[in-house]
Amino acid sequence: MSENIIDQRVFDLYEEYCHGRIDRREFLGRAGALTIGGVSALYMAQALLPRYAEAQTISFTDERIKGLYVEYASPGGSSGTMRGYLVQPDGNGPFPSVLVIHENRGLNPYVEDVARRAAVAGFLTLAPDGLFPWAVTRGMTTTAARYKRVWTRAN
Repeated sequence: MSENIIDQRVFDLYEEYCHGRIDRREFLGRAGALTIGGVSALYMAQALLPRYAEAQTISFTDERIKGLYVEYASPGGSSGTMRGYLVQPDGNGPFPSVLVIHENRGLNPYVEDVARRAAVAGFLTLAPDGLFPWAVTRGMTTTAARYKRVWTRAN
């Protein structure tokens, strides 16, 4: 579905969802209640949601790389503990390095995949999650919530 046939009301709902003002259930429920030109707005809304699994090009289990989530003190100590996704090519370094910076949605599966692609190309790659220090107090991002669940189980 192309952008030019998605009703503005659906974009407005998506904006609320992306900025944490409504959760996914409410987003899909409110979109499902709209009918625009005989078409369910739920269909339009689903066209806006990312399909991370379909976009993945390098699996996190790829044998050419080693990836792990790391925690480290923020530069200057102003943000407390930071978290990032560190991926290195298989083999012994030293390796050239790349820093992958995410957009305003935080460290998500797409950004993680970009880090893995860089590692397959021979770079030691760090993709920091710039939203991690604030995730608990500002409404957890999906990625931070996943980290918290995994981290809590592991420790």
